[in-house]
Amino acid sequence: YPRFDVYFEVIDSMKMYFPDESGVRLRPVKSVFRNIGGTLFIDKPNNKSGNIDYPEYPIFKSNRGGDILYDKPSIHGGQYVADRFKFTADPFTIDSLDNFTIDGLKFDGTFYSADIFPVFRHYVYIQPDYSLGFVKETPTGGLPMYKGKGKGDMTLNLSEVGFYGETGRIDYETSKTKFSRILMLPDSTVGPINTYDLKESTLYAEAHTQNADLNWLPYKDKYKITTKEWPMKTFAAAHDFRGTTTQSPRKLLGDGLLKWDLAEFESREMHLQPKKSVAQQANLRIYTQDTSKMAFASNNINGEMNFQSRVGSFRSNIPGQITKFPFNMYQTNLSDYIWKMDAKTISANVGSTMAGITPDFMSINERQDSLHFEGRKGLYSLEDYTLKVSEIPHIDFADSRLFLSDGKVTIRERANMD
Repeated sequence: YPRFDVYFEVIDSMKMYFPDESGVRLRPVKSVFRNIGGTLFIDKPNNKSGNIDYPEYPIFKSNRGGDILYDKPSIHGGQYVADRFKFTADPFTIDSLDNFTIDGLKFDGTFYSADIFPVFRHYVYIQPDYSLGFVKETPTGGLPMYKGKGKGDMTLNLSEVGFYGETGRIDYETSKTKFSRILMLPDSTVGPINTYDLKESTLYAEAHTQNADLNWLPYKDKYKITTKEWPMKTFAAAHDFRGTTTQSPRKLLGDGLLKWDLAEFESREMHLQPKKSVAQQANLRIYTQDTSKMAFASNNINGEMNFQSRVGSFRSNIPGQITKFPFNMYQTNLSDYIWKMDAKTISANVGSTMAGITPDFMSINERQDSLHFEGRKGLYSLEDYTLKVSEIPHIDFADSRLFLSDGKVTIRERANMD
């Protein structure tokens, strides 16, 4: 009492208020100081009666700065955990507690971002949402992100809305991503992006897209880009990928649909290598010039599409699995295929997985009553859409058996044969 002050060894939390625009009502500052201590000087010791106006009083002087936390459940589900993500203020003094203004409220200190960025010094002040935070440019060249998993060059924006990067770029491995505003969390960075560019290397196919979504999981080594209205241009401008790519330090995977010329290659996990796409489980569809009609369809295959040699090689994952020629209204259980893209041919052969299975071609034209016959080879033309089957021992029609002099037939549109 003689000094007319109150000393607080430990203050669990300290909340501040300041006059609103009207100057009549008090508005609370959303952010709260935690683990703070200090002294409140009520007035000058010789002015206990308050007869003289000393506008600098009351004064609060902290003996330790305290922590500003962002771990409320309302802030992205409480992902900014207190012991890792916080702003630790230096010891400070606030005077004129009766009438301080928002402009004068600033606290120097140290920002700990849960390793999103290295620890750095800065200051916090009132943000538009009435919490304490900051807006800060990263140094020229950017800062390491997530313990060196990438690098970010951007404007940093911290408040109780979240921790955001604005108008910047992320470099991940050899890719570059530009954005207007993304959310940065301790274990991920997510949000819409403007552009994503990945040059071809010994590990990755070339890839470019715009107006997509980013989901970066740095500690799982997954940098995911999901396309929206714009496809991802891969390999060359004529190759469009729609879906999600996952870049890691070792490879680029795609979950979606790769489209080029009249073909579609679909897989939950295709390996987008330099100039080729490889998948252990995929579907391939090839259309006619009239894209309302499908020429070739094979599901659950494994193999590769090589865009340098312009050859696709693949086989069925299940012995005896059906591959269809919808334009010709035929199907076969042959397992191994070679697609020469420039020559516009697909050869079908008996593979090693077909041991004990009779190679078969079957009409699916209802008017031909499930006509089928053994044939060990097929050659499909993507120019005139004819299917030429060879090594046919015979063809059975009802109660008759037809032996062909050369063991070959040509199947045309709607299962017409000659």
